[in-house]
Amino acid sequence: MTPVQESEILEKISNRTPTEFENLVFDVVRSLGFQNIVWRTPGADGGRDIEAYLNTSDPTGFKSVQKWHVECKRYEKAINWTTVWEKISHADGLGADVLFLVTNSTPSPQCEDRISDWNNQRRRPAIRVWRGYNFPSILRSNRDIAVAHGILDSDGEANGLGAAFASELAKLVQSAHGAIEFGSTSKTAIEAASALAELLEHRLRDLNQHGKFQKGPLLPRNSIPAWLKISGSYADPEDVSFRALTALMRHFRQCKIVHAEFNGQDWLFSFEEMRVGATNDLQKNLKNSSHWLRCDDIVEEPDGRVRVRIRD
Repeated sequence: MTPVQESEILEKISNRTPTEFENLVFDVVRSLGFQNIVWRTPGADGGRDIEAYLNTSDPTGFKSVQKWHVECKRYEKAINWTTVWEKISHADGLGADVLFLVTNSTPSPQCEDRISDWNNQRRRPAIRVWRGYNFPSILRSNRDIAVAHGILDSDGEANGLGAAFASELAKLVQSAHGAIEFGSTSKTAIEAASALAELLEHRLRDLNQHGKFQKGPLLPRNSIPAWLKISGSYADPEDVSFRALTALMRHFRQCKIVHAEFNGQDWLFSFEEMRVGATNDLQKNLKNSSHWLRCDDIVEEPDGRVRVRIRD
């Protein structure tokens, strides 16, 4: 198949709705190693902004954490300095170290000069920009995400589709085999592997039928597993992804029961009777699966609970 041209990729990005563009940016930013990535709504212009933290270190070994404020802007024309100035004021009011402007367009020549002057004077927040022409190379380096959003075709450009996801599935299978070998009665690994395999099959079917990931059938309330306790009033989430998410949490936290409560916007998960050896870094463990699971924010609270925002 003929490789997709850069102009075609940019056209597909520009044809996304504002919400679809924001979701695409969220997934790409998460893949770059940012931590504690959350939506901040509403933004200064009524859209959704992203807050993320980046761990950095210098040659002496000194480590610091930068707060980045990400503005997702799908524009049809060049961005002027007035618009960027408004974003600077908003980011500064939120205490951001860096304003990260992500757009399918480009700043105007005058705006580019003002951005350079701002950064050369070491003013804060620093300004970083992803311009439209940056996106093709960014998405070719993140093919899973590009395919999930219908930017690249699964049978053409995305030769590495699901490689990281398959690696996570392989680890679960190995863990399940180890549990059997050592006579463990725990079934969390094999249940998580089964749920993840079902999710993989569903997403590949999405790509064949729709060219991108789609929200599937909702979770039937009469088929919730015994180890999952859901409380409060909630809108039914997608069946295949919610079962995979909770099964993975149960495995990584090595617990008997997962409690889930919906607060109107986010799901809050807590864990009962955790065994020795449970991991506390769910963000790291779920990173390679998060866009397959249709999860946005995954935040570990100080009390051990986990807050997740599931994409509509």
